[in-house]
Amino acid sequence: MKKNFIITLLFLALVSCKKQDEWLDKKSDKSDVVPTTLADLQTVLDNDKTLNEGMPALGILGSDNMTLLYTIWLTGTTNQERGAYIFDKDIYKGELGFEWNNGYQQIAAANIVLEGLAKIDPSPSSQGQWNALKGAALAHRSIAAYNLLQEFAKSYDQATAATDPGIILKNSADVNEPVSRASVAECYARVITDLKEAEQLLPILQAVATRPSKTAVQAMLAKTYLLMGNYALAKDYATSALTANGTLADFNTLNAPAAPNYSMPAFDKKFAEIIFYSETGNFNLMGYQQLMVAPELYRLYGTNDLRKNLFFEDRGNGNVYFRGQYTGSGIYFSGLATNELYLIRAECQARLDNKEGAAADLNALLVKRCKTGTYGSYQPATADEALKKVLEERRKELPFTGNIRWEDLRRLNHEPGFAKTVTHVLNGQSYILPPNDKRYVLPIPDDEIRLSGIAQNER
Repeated sequence: MKKNFIITLLFLALVSCKKQDEWLDKKSDKSDVVPTTLADLQTVLDNDKTLNEGMPALGILGSDNMTLLYTIWLTGTTNQERGAYIFDKDIYKGELGFEWNNGYQQIAAANIVLEGLAKIDPSPSSQGQWNALKGAALAHRSIAAYNLLQEFAKSYDQATAATDPGIILKNSADVNEPVSRASVAECYARVITDLKEAEQLLPILQAVATRPSKTAVQAMLAKTYLLMGNYALAKDYATSALTANGTLADFNTLNAPAAPNYSMPAFDKKFAEIIFYSETGNFNLMGYQQLMVAPELYRLYGTNDLRKNLFFEDRGNGNVYFRGQYTGSGIYFSGLATNELYLIRAECQARLDNKEGAAADLNALLVKRCKTGTYGSYQPATADEALKKVLEERRKELPFTGNIRWEDLRRLNHEPGFAKTVTHVLNGQSYILPPNDKRYVLPIPDDEIRLSGIAQNER
């Protein structure tokens, strides 16, 4: 951990943000790069190369939404992307753990800002900026911790969360700070505490989607409480976020271009559904016409479902590729958007025995996903029926949005009616991941274990 954080601090000091690099460009030597003003701290948080890119993606490769040809799998440039696909117990084989390190770089950046703010006594005129910076740092720290938990700790189980090993909760940017693994319960409590404090400090919306807002924080609280099974609070926070921005794009107004272009607007076009923008790391096996869509997923889309054409390119013979990234490029979107919030609220309504509320949210989404005049209002007979429909639509609407499908597989495995065995086949050999298998928790990188001495995950 010490080595990783030294690298992080040097990175933050020497690499400028691609959008705002004025402050770092003025620095003439390493002794000048310690951020001391509010403007300096804003620049640290605007370093989107660290804070908005390289989000986790190994869960995509481990999910049931995709498949790889053996010849393509061999082209993977890292052990961990190839290993994630076959559920290997050792996915690194000596490599650095990119997603672990990226998460802790983000946490280090947030802690640098929080420590810098603690040394600044804001004037009345700068109090608003000070508050927004603290809120953004807390939001980034909580998002990074949330993402790390979805890969390197067990899914939240109220019965065992107090004893299940979680992640390292870094409280400062000090590389000499002793580290240990907190429990899953402690980790989720920290995520929620950070988010709730950030909610009180941030503006409702931001002009720049790479900056966290109060609405984005409420969306994260909805996601977090959903994973924890607290459906009442997840519903409430989803509603709060949707009150600020409930915009859904009408897919009838989007024209699917000829392959191989991407069907969604580029980031700079400010796609209205996006509340907070971030994107995954770019593993070679996730490239265009590398990762193929699982036939099981593709068959779920009906003829009048516009997502079938907007999200996918069907080249025949079972060769279907995803092109519906909300990034508008070959990089996968992993941020927060209103479509996910409607589905979170719909699921919570169904689980709280409100079939009408679940149907209302589903109908609001799906009428904008089907050809004009073809969608019939959905009216479930029971809340259980509505829940099944919502979970199917989550899979169809968010198939490659960050690690969402991986997160859903992990949490739904606790429910016998929704538990699923994932099977990947390569060169005639089947690789199987049963429900609740230990391999749903990725190993902590070898160098982290060696340097910090923390306990490794069982695989």
